[in-house]
Amino acid sequence: MIIIMATLSGCAGQANQNQSAKACPDLTKIIEAFYAANDASQFATSVQYLTDDVVLVTWAEGANGHHMIFHSAIGKDQVRNLLGKPGLKRTADQPDLPNFTMQEVRVSPSKVTFKLMPDRLRRDNRPENFYIVEVFFSGCQIEILKVVERITWL
Repeated sequence: MIIIMATLSGCAGQANQNQSAKACPDLTKIIEAFYAANDASQFATSVQYLTDDVVLVTWAEGANGHHMIFHSAIGKDQVRNLLGKPGLKRTADQPDLPNFTMQEVRVSPSKVTFKLMPDRLRRDNRPENFYIVEVFFSGCQIEILKVVERITWL
């Protein structure tokens, strides 16, 4: 995990350098199109929004900061295998699971950060988990995806 985080730190710097060379007019439109393709399970379309050497890291994190269920992928082929997973789509695969909306969207020249918030509570009235997503860009393509599921019941 330390190696991946070091890679992310290096990639983020490169994303900023690349971004200054070619600015993207609307990063949120890229995010919206990416998630819409994932929601429709059109993963061949989704990968078109990614750089060839895209990096994806995702994990679940408890209230005490403990990391669980860590996944990472580098390159379009590896990332493609994870695109239908929770946190990378907004729609539920089953009727008893929540759908998610993007909230608290923050945009900088080469990064978009947002929360994916569930549309319901659990059956026992506890909150469903939400996701914090950071997306780094190179031009108009996604270079780094960081998706953290916040476990609210721990």
